[in-house]
Amino acid sequence: KAALEQRIELKQVRTRVSQARTAVDLAWSKMAPTVNFVAQAQFARASAFGEDVAGFVGVTFDWTVWEWGATKYGVDEARAHVRQAEAGLQQLEEGIALEVEAAWVEHASSLDQAVLAAEAVKVAEENYSLVRKRFDNKAATSFDLVQAETELTKARSDEKMAQVSGLIARARLARAMGMGADD
Repeated sequence: KAALEQRIELKQVRTRVSQARTAVDLAWSKMAPTVNFVAQAQFARASAFGEDVAGFVGVTFDWTVWEWGATKYGVDEARAHVRQAEAGLQQLEEGIALEVEAAWVEHASSLDQAVLAAEAVKVAEENYSLVRKRFDNKAATSFDLVQAETELTKARSDEKMAQVSGLIARARLARAMGMGADD
């Protein structure tokens, strides 16, 4: 819901739909007659015998009765533009809904990855601690110690990558919902 209210693309397409609906009304208005009121006043003193004021008031009435269906087809065309704009709006809304859903799934997945990576670090730290004690007691080789250190380093690296992936997923979700990254 938030994405459908806040995304700027939707606001733009909704404006286009509104403009297309207004164009239908405008096309219908061409079927109505046109009435023009004309008024003119003139003040002149050309001679002592002439009138000082002259005026004219008139009304013109224009109504195209037959124009081979051009106005009717203009209305049909305007309605087609409305249907096209509404279809575009629906397609955009569906696309945004899919984008939000995908971003939400990615965000949830990144949270799970972060939890798993933190667990892997704990396990690697415990393993390193045990191998270190065994190495100090001469029960493990230096190869075992290096391998445990390598696993711990990899687990910490994976944890950092999971945190970064979480931040990226959060930013994608915020963008899909039409918010800033700080919202």
